[in-house]
Amino acid sequence: MSIVMLFLKEKKCFRLFLGLSWLLLLSVVLAIYRKELGLHDVVLKLPFAEQVSSDFEVSIAWTVKRETKTPDGVERDFVLVNGMYPGPSIEARVNDTVRITLHNELDESTSIHFHGLYQRGSNTMDGVPGVTQCGIPPGHSFVYEFILTQSGTFWWHSHSSTQRGDGMFGAFIVKDPENEHYIEGRDYDEEILLVIHDYYHRTAHDLYNFYMSKTSGGLEPPPDNLLINGQGIMSCSRVHNSSKDKCTDGIGIRPTFTLQRNRRYRFRLVNTSIISEIVFSLDDLVLNIVEADSIEVEPIKSKYVPVSPGQRYSIIVFTNSTKQSLFMRTRINTNCLNYHTHTLISETTSIILFEGVSSEIVPETTAWPEAVEKRDCVGLDPYLLHPLITMDAPKADITLLIWARSMQLERVHSSPFGFINRTSFRPAIGASNVQVAAGLVNISETFPQNTVTGAANTEKWGGHQLISEIPYGAVVEVIINNLDEADHPFHLHGHDFYIVHHYASRGTGFGHWRPRYVSQYNSKNPPRRDTLTIQRNGHSVIRFVADNPGIWALHCHVLWHLAAGMMMQFATGMDQFNASSITPAMLDHCRYERELGSELVVPLPGDKLRSKSDRI
Repeated sequence: MSIVMLFLKEKKCFRLFLGLSWLLLLSVVLAIYRKELGLHDVVLKLPFAEQVSSDFEVSIAWTVKRETKTPDGVERDFVLVNGMYPGPSIEARVNDTVRITLHNELDESTSIHFHGLYQRGSNTMDGVPGVTQCGIPPGHSFVYEFILTQSGTFWWHSHSSTQRGDGMFGAFIVKDPENEHYIEGRDYDEEILLVIHDYYHRTAHDLYNFYMSKTSGGLEPPPDNLLINGQGIMSCSRVHNSSKDKCTDGIGIRPTFTLQRNRRYRFRLVNTSIISEIVFSLDDLVLNIVEADSIEVEPIKSKYVPVSPGQRYSIIVFTNSTKQSLFMRTRINTNCLNYHTHTLISETTSIILFEGVSSEIVPETTAWPEAVEKRDCVGLDPYLLHPLITMDAPKADITLLIWARSMQLERVHSSPFGFINRTSFRPAIGASNVQVAAGLVNISETFPQNTVTGAANTEKWGGHQLISEIPYGAVVEVIINNLDEADHPFHLHGHDFYIVHHYASRGTGFGHWRPRYVSQYNSKNPPRRDTLTIQRNGHSVIRFVADNPGIWALHCHVLWHLAAGMMMQFATGMDQFNASSITPAMLDHCRYERELGSELVVPLPGDKLRSKSDRI
């Protein structure tokens, strides 16, 4: 502002300024106004990359390809955007237009989903192959373009095969200084982004193939390490097979952060894990939880916070410790794993150094007892969350009862496919569901899919899919039962949901939904979020308003379960869906799939041995 005013004080420059067109004058006034309100030009705070943005628009060019890296000392292959692990993080503002051009240099199709963003009016940009688009073919590019309508902590990741597990993910922060309750410079002094995730020394592609084999016994492969912003340490003496795994000691980096005393720091936590719930804590400092999945909440004081896969939290910490340095702890809750190997480093201790303290000072702090005790795999108790913007849950118009389970059927050699009710998701080949709904592709043009149960392809949509059609504006209540001995963090695309009831089983008991639980429902400003852990043998009841036309996925966010088919969809308000949002490139990519046809059919275990008459 001061530079502009000095410019105007110069007489000669002032005359020049008056001579400009009214359009230029208006643009300058708008820019000054935005800056006065703290709405300065879009800037991307990128701890991992540099991008270019302009006023009110974020324009990014990304390339995805396979590369080799050694984050913790063990070399392995990755699927990376712009060669970065994690991928580039984005910061933008509400009402900004985001335009991401993704070029695919992989040998398979790819996509990007923007986790937690409503995509209101831009369902086709939700990035789910078979649902809102066909995958971007090798050698092709695609432009994701949408307007940001909400603020908070989000992330982006591939929604194709197991690419997310091989490094195709990054953070996405959206700010709204005019409307947010927790503002930098007023409620906190600085913020730190932490992308926390489990880490495997084998590729997710290879591990998924192992998981789907008889050898796994249906048990999900456990991780080897835990990284923060792609950094961590592994001792080569712990590695499974050093002759096969190329491991070099001394390459890994222990994350270190330098903070000032007596300041308020906002930590944005994003759990991008394949399977792990991660427990976060800071020795000697109390956490104030202020955001859960982009929903601002009344501050919750805690010594730790458990973060399920796909979930995000913001915590504000006042650095009033008298210690010279301390440990920041991120710990995998091993109760969420069926087993673990001697390789697994379940806790990563990062170092917090206070300004002026030598980096050679090793912390001598101890963990809060509550942060390291054994606990069930249930995530943070949702009843602790009280949204600052009060919204009561409306009465349900439609109630759906669903059952989530991994099943090992004999006809597929006991491979652990994921089911919701009687369906294991396998999309049509050659069309996205939104194209079918818009009448742009006839399902008869698509190539038939193999189905896990042997049932015929879904008549209306093709493939094997569970899709519930919902009228615009209806309030949908979904009762999610978890029949498994493993937890399922469920994520709903395109919406936040109200959590009106949440049951976590105790011990080895069963907590499936019964009508008697209706009397316990809470519709008075219940917690809202987009990702919720349904504990083993437990259930939750959620509600959402179907006021966002499009087809939206609901699925388990454990990558092994999602890839194995644990997903359903809601086709909401399709009579109001804007078919013109389906771009020519989307139609071309689906046409490309139809041309390949049988080449894209993934054989099911046992297909070569099964007779055509074998059905269940």
